[in-house]
Amino acid sequence: SRLVIFFYIGHNNIPDFFHFSDINLLKDNLIETLTYLHSQPLLLNFIIGIILKITDGNLNYFSYIFYFLNLSFSIGIIIYSQKILKIFGINKKLIFFIIIFLIINPNIIYYENYSNPLYAHLVCFLFFQLTYCLFKFFKERIFKFELYIYLNLLLLSSIWSAWQPYLILIVYFLISLIRRNFNKKSFIAFFICFFIALLPSIKNKILFDSFSNSSWVGIYLSTVFVPEPECAKHKYIKKIDIENAKKKFPPKYFTIKSLWGDQSEENNLAIIFKSKRCLEYAVNRIKNNPTEYIKNRLIQFIVSHSKFGF
Repeated sequence: SRLVIFFYIGHNNIPDFFHFSDINLLKDNLIETLTYLHSQPLLLNFIIGIILKITDGNLNYFSYIFYFLNLSFSIGIIIYSQKILKIFGINKKLIFFIIIFLIINPNIIYYENYSNPLYAHLVCFLFFQLTYCLFKFFKERIFKFELYIYLNLLLLSSIWSAWQPYLILIVYFLISLIRRNFNKKSFIAFFICFFIALLPSIKNKILFDSFSNSSWVGIYLSTVFVPEPECAKHKYIKKIDIENAKKKFPPKYFTIKSLWGDQSEENNLAIIFKSKRCLEYAVNRIKNNPTEYIKNRLIQFIVSHSKFGF
């Protein structure tokens, strides 16, 4: 099926790199770009930068590499689906038809061939892998599956800001409650994964006074509300935000190319203050009407995850 699609229908995996660092900076100045990246988690930017270096910035070659990466994620999704179905003792014939359905599933085919957003198919694969590890751990209580759960959450928090590092902490406490006793190996595995997941937040706090894996967390949180507030719109930056950025950050920040890419350096740093305004707005809305937030978030969750093929 994939040979037919690839050779007769074609694919288009040249992404728009929306929400990612400037591709020329990732190719030519990867380490500095990752150091000063505050709006997104680092891992996928790092992977994109490595591929751009390998292909010397040729987006056609980039497209081929990313297509085959996505194809491997599809194979992984199929394998984990089969393993999950076996856990529940599903009939082999039914497993066969379910696998065929997955192979020809339009969502999977679409995100193999059109990676927009870039992290969609990778996150979908990690979600299947995480699901399998959860089922295996709660069925067999083997430590390695608990470790894999923390590693999956670490990877997800390093790829997409919607998966916050604190999920690792929450999952650890839930597992501990179910286990009802302290397990040293479990605590060490959790602590190492949680600490690594927090490193980008620590880096952002030191450099930008924003303790989060994405300085845009306030913007993202406020986009839940309908109608969307002005502070959540990407191009809407107040003069006070720019003034605060100039007061807060040292002059060298406004000359470091990796801080701004294709935006003005003022806007990129001012976004941090815009996001803080958004966060304050969102928190007040949630306090005043928590049911509105839950309802909007639930609708957004269902729409976005059905879009990603979950």
